[in-house]
Amino acid sequence: YANLHAVDRDKITVLDKRTKFLHLARLTVSADSRFVGKSLRTLDLRTRRGITIVSIQRGSRKINIPHSDDILLPADRIAVVGTDAELKRFAAEVEVEPAAPTSGVDEVVMRQFSVSPSSVLVGMTVSQFVVMCGGEGIVIGIERQDGTFVEPLGLVRFRPYDLVWVAGTREPLRKLLGSDAPPVRKDPGKGAGHGLLMRIGARLWLWVTGRSR
Repeated sequence: YANLHAVDRDKITVLDKRTKFLHLARLTVSADSRFVGKSLRTLDLRTRRGITIVSIQRGSRKINIPHSDDILLPADRIAVVGTDAELKRFAAEVEVEPAAPTSGVDEVVMRQFSVSPSSVLVGMTVSQFVVMCGGEGIVIGIERQDGTFVEPLGLVRFRPYDLVWVAGTREPLRKLLGSDAPPVRKDPGKGAGHGLLMRIGARLWLWVTGRSR
């Protein structure tokens, strides 16, 4: 340390003082955040905002010390380190309040869900999913159980424990996803029965279309 140039010593002193004011905070990435879909390398948060992301919780998977190629996705729970002021500014950009839906228009929403082993979606292709949504839904991304991302092309099939991001109008998604991404229901008994009928109908639809090919 004694042999360092004066400028280098000043830099180390500043860093030492800054570390005394660093804190760790946990934030949830909003679907409306401008950071969604961007890699940590592109965001360059440490240089631009003084923020360091030390972990990402995505469903049941946790990414400790994420790589610069890792991207931020909606509903990610992130642990970040910075000063109080830096964390406050960063939180305002990450946890964005959703905009109010347009009155009288069926709102387009984004849903995240995990495919259970007993789900009707297991074995279904992305194209079949879109057809069953009546053309009002689209698969944005699929993350396999091993952490790999799959481009949601038409012939890609859903597997158990896939983490899926979809977008579409609210009602078709609610009816189709059923137990995979259940909405808040005022009448649990009625909602559960309806979801069962939808899953039976979906399996019948798959059987008919499979026989017709």
